[in-house]
Amino acid sequence: MDYLHANFNQELNIESLAKMENYHPAYFSAWFKQKTGYSPQSYVARIRLKKAKELLKESSYSITYIAHEVGYYSLSSFTKWFAKQEGVSPTQYRSILKTDK
Repeated sequence: MDYLHANFNQELNIESLAKMENYHPAYFSAWFKQKTGYSPQSYVARIRLKKAKELLKESSYSITYIAHEVGYYSLSSFTKWFAKQEGVSPTQYRSILKTDK
């Protein structure tokens, strides 16, 4: 868990995570979900979303910079992913926060 929180912006895969714990990837995925209620991929996505929302709210960094900070190296992939999660684009999310103040 600590490793995921410290490295959420890196490319992570089940095989390498399982290897760190000396587990088979399938067993690791099942074990992780039992412990957290989320698959490893979903857990990392939640960390990334939380951090992206924090950066959009508390900084004036560009959307591209924020995308890179949370582990997305394609702005369009980040924007699509964020919009799917939140129902609005990162730019719209930031605008909504500004108008709520």
